[in-house]
Amino acid sequence: MGRCLSTWSRDLANLLSRPSLWEQRSRQGHHRAAELDQNLAKRDLARVQAQLERREIRSPIDGFVITRMMGPGEYVSS
Repeated sequence: MGRCLSTWSRDLANLLSRPSLWEQRSRQGHHRAAELDQNLAKRDLARVQAQLERREIRSPIDGFVITRMMGPGEYVSS
């Protein structure tokens, strides 16, 4: 009986030391949610960078601006 109890105690200790199936699935769910958040952040970054590129005014020639006819917040059409 002592040997059986010892085996049972060892098996119980092994079982309790392992993460449960629920804990494993929970971790997997958190990992998946983090991946989705990262993908959304990358898409937002790409969208904002594209908006910034459309708002910059670039000239095909080198030179200096003598007079600025428009101010911040005003719209320019091409």
